[in-house]
Amino acid sequence: MTGYLERINTGVQGLVLESSDDEFSKLQDEIYKTITELYQTWEEALTARNNFAENLSNIAHQLKTPITSIFLTVQTAKEYLGDTCAAETPQGHTSMTCKMHANIKEIERQINRLMHLKEALLLLSRIDAGTLAFDRRPTDVFTILSLASDNLYELFMQNLSKKHLSYSDKHFVMY
Repeated sequence: MTGYLERINTGVQGLVLESSDDEFSKLQDEIYKTITELYQTWEEALTARNNFAENLSNIAHQLKTPITSIFLTVQTAKEYLGDTCAAETPQGHTSMTCKMHANIKEIERQINRLMHLKEALLLLSRIDAGTLAFDRRPTDVFTILSLASDNLYELFMQNLSKKHLSYSDKHFVMY
């Protein structure tokens, strides 16, 4: 039994051929069945993990083609419309060109979000596949949180004029 367990732990699968009809034979059979089932479950879990990583990678690559297509369409539309945008038409309404420029900016923003999603999926697939190694070492959490805070602060400041927000002493108030 000990030899069998050692073979299983080293990754060599084999059958226990020695059997007897003593008082421990039933226990030996149950241990054998349990170990075999655990080994099969472990193999299935590894296969599922690899399939998951591969599926994440496939999803990311499937997103790449439509993102590129939309990006090229937006670039073509921007070239067609040009850089000029008359702020007001004689009737006081926003011109169609300005509205189209605003729509294009929104599409570009959504494309950027999709590209970040694609990159995140590829990163997750690399992590799950085990191709991206992590090192355990002391980390300055304050610096990480400060960098994240700075990025969020920049996003808030960029969107401040678009939203009904007021800013005073690093406090945002929505109204």
